[in-house]
Amino acid sequence: MMLMEKPKVHIVKRKNPSGRVCYTVRWLQDGKYHGRACGSDKESAMELRRQKIKALREGIDDVVRFVSWDDFVAEHLRKLRGSSRHTRNVQFTLTEFGEMFKPKGPQIATFRMVEDYHAALRGVNSARTINRKIRELHRAFRLAVKRRNMVRNPIDDEYPFEPEDELDPAQVCDDTKQRLLKACGDDAYWRAFLYLLMTTGCRVSEIHKLSWGRVDFGGEFFKLVKTKSRRVRLTPIVADAVAMLHELFDAEPKKVGDGGIETPVRDLVFHPLQWKQLYDGWTKLRNAVGMPGLQMKDFRPTAGSDAGDMEVSSVNVSDFLGHSDPRVTYKHYIRKGKLDANRRIAESLAARLKSA
Repeated sequence: MMLMEKPKVHIVKRKNPSGRVCYTVRWLQDGKYHGRACGSDKESAMELRRQKIKALREGIDDVVRFVSWDDFVAEHLRKLRGSSRHTRNVQFTLTEFGEMFKPKGPQIATFRMVEDYHAALRGVNSARTINRKIRELHRAFRLAVKRRNMVRNPIDDEYPFEPEDELDPAQVCDDTKQRLLKACGDDAYWRAFLYLLMTTGCRVSEIHKLSWGRVDFGGEFFKLVKTKSRRVRLTPIVADAVAMLHELFDAEPKKVGDGGIETPVRDLVFHPLQWKQLYDGWTKLRNAVGMPGLQMKDFRPTAGSDAGDMEVSSVNVSDFLGHSDPRVTYKHYIRKGKLDANRRIAESLAARLKSA
């Protein structure tokens, strides 16, 4: 019986310039020596050696493919999905981390680097910003592991993030909504745009990019395809919103397509409201009602909180807002009235105590 040759895997022990002992696991594979740093943890190096011996015996190729830090950032940004603002934030975080530690590649990143980066952010950034940057690093490293540019992610799921104050989301009262609709005057586009924001809980971009082909007047709903959660969502339209959309549809110039069906020349419902006109017009409207700090995105958490006050489950509210996780809905949207609800519970307990 022919015995299988034992893989050549050994641990190299060295001292860095500061005098700290560090361990590196080295092994021979395909005629080349490869190495993997393990820091100062000898147990980790021994465990990695055992895993590497097993992987080589089973023929598993898990050699890290080296890429420079700049190439790693460029590849991550190229495959990143989301808004341009999110892309800029991620680019800034990765560039900031790279300039601070100057790693040759992502495989050099360690937990100590992340801790030092975290410490450098304190006092300069808010807790929310710090946590966002650490999460952006965590996601970038996680994908680098999948692309085999790193051995393991130095940021695990138990990383101690900064404590954040739980603030209630911005709320828009019904009186302010009515005043905004009146301030639209004869502008049917603005009135319909705001009314959909108030009654659907959709994001501003989802309403702004709504096309006539996605609107079903018979079923009184419209379909959202390119959503943040990457799921197709059917959003109901109330009767008043249907009438507003019908008014806009009838005013649109038509073209005759296949089968003699008339369709609008312009596909977008709110084509007159380009981004510049959208925010310039919104500034005029909110100043007209005396609320210069109000934002259009505030209608979405308002819809979630109002739905939560209707004793609708967080799962239903999450589905209504298009969230993939009901916990996100509860944390960021269903906050209104939490103190009042807790007060009612406390009063009930007090009443039971008196009657005992």
